[in-house]
Amino acid sequence: MGKVTVVGSYIVALVIDTDRIPLEGETVVGRNYHRTPGGRGSNMAAASRLGAQTAFLGKIGRDSDVVLSPLEIPLATALCAARIAKAQSVRAILNPAPAVICAGVTCLTSTC
Repeated sequence: MGKVTVVGSYIVALVIDTDRIPLEGETVVGRNYHRTPGGRGSNMAAASRLGAQTAFLGKIGRDSDVVLSPLEIPLATALCAARIAKAQSVRAILNPAPAVICAGVTCLTSTC
C-alpha cells in the first residue's frame, strides 16, 4: 500500500475512571485521571497505519499518494484539501463519514 495523508479532527479526551456512571446531577469520586488522543481524523490515521505510511494534517504535496478527508470536517476544508492535492497530482478521496441510517436509507448527515 502507498502513502496516505488524512485531513480530519484531533482531540484529547480527558478521562477519569469511576466505579459507576453517575446519576443525573450526582457527583462521584474519580481516580486515574489521564489524557488520551482521539478524534475521527486521528483514529482514521492510526487505522491507516495497518498497511500504509500515514501522515495526519501534514504537508499536502508530493509527499503523499492520497489525501483522505471525512465529511465531519467542514466541506470547504475538504474541498480546499482536494484542490491542493489536485494541483500536486495527488489523488483525493472524500470519505462520507459520519453517515447515519434514516428510514432505511444511508444519509451523509444526521439531518435527514
